[in-house]
Amino acid sequence: MKINTKFWLALIIISTIVIVLKNFNLKQSKRYIFQRSYQNNTTLKIESQQRFEKNTFLAINDSLICTYKFSDSLNIFVIYNKSFEKMIKRFDFSNLNFKQISSFNENSVLFIDKFRLYNYSVNKKNISKYNTLENLKVFSSLILDKRASNILLLAELKNKNSYETGFFIFNTKNSKITTSRIIEVNDKSAKIKNTLIYSGKFNKHNNITSYMCDKTSDIFFFDKNGGYLKKINTKDSTPKPKTVSSDIGVFYDRGNTYNTNNGILKEYDNIYIFSSRTKDTNNIVIDIYSYDTGKYVNSIKFYYKNKTSVDINIVSIIDDNIFIFFDNEWIKLKMIKKTSI
Repeated sequence: MKINTKFWLALIIISTIVIVLKNFNLKQSKRYIFQRSYQNNTTLKIESQQRFEKNTFLAINDSLICTYKFSDSLNIFVIYNKSFEKMIKRFDFSNLNFKQISSFNENSVLFIDKFRLYNYSVNKKNISKYNTLENLKVFSSLILDKRASNILLLAELKNKNSYETGFFIFNTKNSKITTSRIIEVNDKSAKIKNTLIYSGKFNKHNNITSYMCDKTSDIFFFDKNGGYLKKINTKDSTPKPKTVSSDIGVFYDRGNTYNTNNGILKEYDNIYIFSSRTKDTNNIVIDIYSYDTGKYVNSIKFYYKNKTSVDINIVSIIDDNIFIFFDNEWIKLKMIKKTSI
């Protein structure tokens, strides 16, 4: 039997590179971690937990939750109240291009496809594209009112010879676009790169809205009408991720990209951030910040099946209960604060 020396040499080299890269990334993952001060006067108690059907996806707004599934021919959507106690509406449609909800309420469901924003009318049962947004490449959206008259967008706007990435308010009645906050300006389009860099989620907190990035330490806050209020950076100070380009697309640079924050709640002046920047691999870590000052206060942590914040899909608060949604299950928590005697 003739041994193919070149084949085995190539295999050894590739294996060595893989081992080095794995060890390199493991070391790199310890970066941007700060010394936490854990408090003892607050605990989280699991009140209940429930599994949901496999391959069910979730979207959530300030008062409703939507489950959606895909089959070979239909997208199936069910809207519930936030505690899953009551089904509000059920609908389906056959356009399979739309497989991820960007934002929704009882009457409208927004989708993004190739940076274009589409609206599915639950009552009219049709899909329409917002054709007046030709100069706007949309990354993420949040419906601000019941009639979807105003939508807060994270997007890139072509403005004469420049490309502005930031937050914009789109009035669907008169097609007016109002700038809320510009965060980056380029002389050519950076929409593909920036949709990776500013990956994150909109969240509503009563009269305040946040956009929390999950690959940087940035959290942006807006009033109930979409007007920009402030930005807070979490203490890990994780920088923007690096991206690499190839013939087939733009991707995160593995050695220069870090998961940061994966959930946010606001209660009075306290902001609770579910952080991924921790060495703890067995607990979910929650960092507390002051909204007024933007400063770190302290942290709490709790154990649930060796999960960390990286495993979290959605965090929400309903009637003073915290709901955390993972793949195929959710848990309901009660925050208990000990009072000093």
